[in-house]
Amino acid sequence: MNLSLLARMPGARPVVQLELHFAFRAPTRVLDWKSIRKKLETEAAVPITAARSLAAVGRKLSVAVRTLRSKEPKLCRTISLHFLQRRSEESAQKTEELRKEIVSACEALRGHGDRIVFATVSAHLKLPGLFSRPIARRIFAETLGLDYQNWPKTVTVPGRQRTFVGR
Repeated sequence: MNLSLLARMPGARPVVQLELHFAFRAPTRVLDWKSIRKKLETEAAVPITAARSLAAVGRKLSVAVRTLRSKEPKLCRTISLHFLQRRSEESAQKTEELRKEIVSACEALRGHGDRIVFATVSAHLKLPGLFSRPIARRIFAETLGLDYQNWPKTVTVPGRQRTFVGR
């Protein structure tokens, strides 16, 4: 029966129609895998100094990383390895720069006759909290010829133990 007829009947109450909104599902995209493969190959051929992460490549191509990995696993592995190599090279460069800075700060402090401890080195470098990073503590220990491996986890300054108060 037509709802408009029911609404026109004498003594009829107004009819409210319930609207249901179901979730909209986007139509499945058809991807051109030949062009995507060519773009992945060009990305894999990029020099390591300019390598991007697989997530960034996926965003550029508007394709999920999971989909890329399922369709082109070898190319995705190559792209990921190039990016990891770039990050490790950058990390090694930063570590070497930090090593040079710490060594020069220790030499300068030795020249002034100051004590060479974490506090004076970080103050000399104007980098507060420098030795909260394990790599900086390791470089410091190697510079001074200390046995870093035997330091307890609670040591923050050689010769003076402190424990970290919990968070």
